[in-house]
Amino acid sequence: MAKVEKFRRKTLKEPDQFFTTSDKILHFVQDNAKSTIISILAVALIAGSVWAFRYNAQANSLRMETRLFEMEQLKKKGGTEDLSMVIEEYKKSLSEFSGGSAKQRAQMVLADLYYQNGQFKESINTYNTLLSETKVGELNHDLAQLGLAYAQQGDKNYKEAILSFRAVIDGHSSLPLFQAYTELARCYELNNDSKNAILVYREMQVKFPAHPDLEKVESSIKELEAKA
Repeated sequence: MAKVEKFRRKTLKEPDQFFTTSDKILHFVQDNAKSTIISILAVALIAGSVWAFRYNAQANSLRMETRLFEMEQLKKKGGTEDLSMVIEEYKKSLSEFSGGSAKQRAQMVLADLYYQNGQFKESINTYNTLLSETKVGELNHDLAQLGLAYAQQGDKNYKEAILSFRAVIDGHSSLPLFQAYTELARCYELNNDSKNAILVYREMQVKFPAHPDLEKVESSIKELEAKA
């Protein structure tokens, strides 16, 4: 016959653990109702603020990207309209940007418009502003450094252009560098420094042994050596 365990009076008097814990929580809330409500409201307010900040940041980013696209379309008008007028419209649009990557790309386009319009000093100033607003190693910084070199070359400031092209090359940029080397050598040539131009071309032979335009490099070396 199965043994039936008898409940002891002591066992019956022991409170249920679940209700004990719940009871403690309930009493805590009741005893600290005011501070508890304030804490809950504070947490809700913080959570709401974080959500609002993220939402506004995303919405602002979307607006900036949309504006940038519209400005890119404006740039295309430069082929059919006076480029100076396009630049003025572009500058007005640029003032709408609050900052960030979209504004940096918009500044890059403005600098390029200046370059296309032969306004090299304005282009140089815009690229220098970008360099001051970006960090070394960032893509926009590398692009601004390269754009600055081209603008300085266009302004016939070959010594500064040489420094800028060399900064791009020596900065371990992720950009394709064959053209940067080519322009660096050309700046040396335009600055009547054939010796350093040849050295750059020979450096290209080592760094780009399989490049499809390597024959042009070798041809440039022969021409410069023949003039020496």
